[in-house]
Amino acid sequence: MTISQARREYLSLENPPPGFTFFCNDLACRNIPGKVEVSGVNYRVPAEEKEKYRTAHFRARQQHDAACAWVISNEPVEKSVDINDDRAQRAARRKLRDLVTVFDPRRSGSPDEGANQCARAASGRPASVAGAPSGSSGRGREGGETRTTDLDRLVDSFLEAKAKLPPSDFRSLHLQIVGKGRVLLGDYFQQVARMVEFGVSFGGIKQIVPYGYGFSLTFYDKIEGAPIRLYVPAKRLHDFRYRRFLKASVTQVIESKGALYLRVYCIGRFERAPENKGWNLIVDDLNHLVLRVMQKGRRDAVAGS
Repeated sequence: MTISQARREYLSLENPPPGFTFFCNDLACRNIPGKVEVSGVNYRVPAEEKEKYRTAHFRARQQHDAACAWVISNEPVEKSVDINDDRAQRAARRKLRDLVTVFDPRRSGSPDEGANQCARAASGRPASVAGAPSGSSGRGREGGETRTTDLDRLVDSFLEAKAKLPPSDFRSLHLQIVGKGRVLLGDYFQQVARMVEFGVSFGGIKQIVPYGYGFSLTFYDKIEGAPIRLYVPAKRLHDFRYRRFLKASVTQVIESKGALYLRVYCIGRFERAPENKGWNLIVDDLNHLVLRVMQKGRRDAVAGS
């Protein structure tokens, strides 16, 4: 289980426990009587973008086995060696908690194949983790790839890199898109007004209009002066496994009475609204809709600028 999965599962529970119990997923640690616990940090609240971006992450809590992969290389089992990984990418890995290098938007099943572990955590039973706990050795972290189908995790990775790396280092980061090719990480994220057909569209939300359990979002950005809206119908949201996860951010902003607003990251397509009254941004898979809570006054601090 990644920390992004843990946050999504926790915020999707109707009556969440005080917290989940996480164990190291390395076989050496799993064979220790009682296993090795790992702490989860910042996963029990909706993700917020602030001046200092605080990522949800795992933290070392107990001593790991000497043969544990985290101790030896701090490299998750999902990563494999890639001799083509360039110096900038390797240097960035050493500074970040989680740098996604391969993204597969063609979803099939649960993100990162973590459905069984997610189900165990949601039921209150312990789950093993698949993210490096901070405080473990950084040796060898520069090697290999980090692959995910989870857009929420990719957004976390993008925002952490944007916040922590010098601009020149950030601009050198690449992302492999399965089925498409290799692109600059920053180029894969584009402001919604640019109407990209390939990549992640993002933008701040000016207005939230509830429609029963669903909602409509109107962006600050416009296309040729016309408004852009994203509508999530009530029934569709009800049928979505992580509906409470999405609603938590929407509710937090509404209840802030103007102190907060939403920023949307999504993979979607653009359609003309009826009677040419603007544009609709259609997200066919709600797993490709990520919401981040923003402090008012930061609208111009665009993540991809």
